[in-house]
Amino acid sequence: RNLVPYLNALDNVMLPMTLAGGAGRKKRRHAEELLSNVGLAERRHHTLQQMSGGEQQRVAIAVALANAPSLLLADEPTGEVDSATALTIYETFQDLNRRYGLTTVIVSHDPDIAYHVDRVVAIRDGRTSSETVRQPAGAGLPTEGSRATIAEGEALNATGVAAEEPRFEELVVVDSAGRLQVPKEYLQRLNIKGRVRLELREGEIAIQPAQGAAEAHEAEKLAAELATAPKGRGVASLLQRRRPDKRGQA
Repeated sequence: RNLVPYLNALDNVMLPMTLAGGAGRKKRRHAEELLSNVGLAERRHHTLQQMSGGEQQRVAIAVALANAPSLLLADEPTGEVDSATALTIYETFQDLNRRYGLTTVIVSHDPDIAYHVDRVVAIRDGRTSSETVRQPAGAGLPTEGSRATIAEGEALNATGVAAEEPRFEELVVVDSAGRLQVPKEYLQRLNIKGRVRLELREGEIAIQPAQGAAEAHEAEKLAAELATAPKGRGVASLLQRRRPDKRGQA
């Protein structure tokens, strides 16, 4: 968390200002303002041992803002806290974004993060896979065929009327080389392996399983196994190892 354990919260926030040459009174006022903005004004004189994990995380956020950065990077800020504390941390990021116009990039494995940010970019196998955009309540439904999830249940607004939940539209990212990652559940459902057939239709591109592609994929796997097989073990030996065990069958 980049915090000094024997310093209190206020001193931790002032430390990077001191290293940057900040003036005494101005530095203290700014540190107190930051702690107030993350909800820790009453805890500014407490040491880390006197704080919960969520409070320490918010002190770390204040420390990161000490020298007024234009970009805040947060690596798994909710990874070691419970769901209630995670909600408080997300609300802190939202408030700081509104208050300072601060751009925040959060790295997280939390699937519920989409409810607390405007945009989620998913990375799979080292490449950008998809982008989920939150549609404001009352916005139109996602276009037909797009991947979307809608929160279960309904929230009540101030008048006691059921308020519409935000909707999420997941868009697959196409990179500069024209590559995209088809969701795994789509590939499994259509038993797509190795190759596909592309067809340009009116206003759309269709991806279909190529006839015989699954068999060709299995043949390629067999050839790869044969190429790496130990010397002295030929095709017969390899086929014997891949043959289903029929012992015990009538």
